[in-house]
Amino acid sequence: MTNLGAELEVMTLPVRGLQLDWAASVRQASYASLTANVQGKNRDLTGNKPLFNPPAASFLAAQYRYPVGKSASVFVRGEQRYSGAYYLNFDYAIRRMCSTTPRRALR
Repeated sequence: MTNLGAELEVMTLPVRGLQLDWAASVRQASYASLTANVQGKNRDLTGNKPLFNPPAASFLAAQYRYPVGKSASVFVRGEQRYSGAYYLNFDYAIRRMCSTTPRRALR
């Protein structure tokens, strides 16, 4: 397999109690040489993209923590995840499309 990619992660604390996180990755991958049984026949899959391998992904989060007393705190957090499309099987019949997933928490 040929796989070329890059990742970047950034975390900052701009003010007391606030944390911001961001991560992103890009990749370009393909099989250099692969023969697999697809629907009962051996197929040359050289050059195809690997399974479960999106070309791009990203994660963004913001969290604010507020102290309550000397030993406790409450926080609110929001997250956003992105994943590019990728294939789930060798004959490319099943493809997971791009997805964005928001998430939040209060504790």
